[in-house]
Amino acid sequence: MKLTELASALSIPPSKVEAFGLFLTTLVCLVFFAKTQDPSGATKHLLTPLEDVADEKLEFNKMFNNGMVSDSELVGDVVMMTCRDMFKGLKSLVEVGGGTGPMARAITHVFPEIKCIVLDLPHEINTVKEHICLVEYVSGDMFVSVPLANATLLMDNF
Repeated sequence: MKLTELASALSIPPSKVEAFGLFLTTLVCLVFFAKTQDPSGATKHLLTPLEDVADEKLEFNKMFNNGMVSDSELVGDVVMMTCRDMFKGLKSLVEVGGGTGPMARAITHVFPEIKCIVLDLPHEINTVKEHICLVEYVSGDMFVSVPLANATLLMDNF
């Protein structure tokens, strides 16, 4: 399929086709998707899962994490301003999929008595530059084991 045909099928205006082409080229360069040919010679586009790219391309992982941290810091501050009562009385909390822990840090900033644990995949936990004394970082897979706590916060990063 030609770029113009794909853009048309996706209702992308003709004035944006060039930018769309650059976007797709960037995705190819980042190995988000690759072109292959099936036995008949037809071109196929295969999407690469984000975690595979993050595992293989450390610079991309760092850039992606920085963006996620920025977003989570803002959300953490808003949650602490508007919903702080729901954390009162907790003794411990595990943040599943918390990356480098900006939400856990926001919670411990307001409630230092809460023991916060961040559970995430090794390629996320390994990017933590310093372990904040009020936050414990655990490398692991939530489908295998989750640390025990009074509350669990599941992070939705996408």
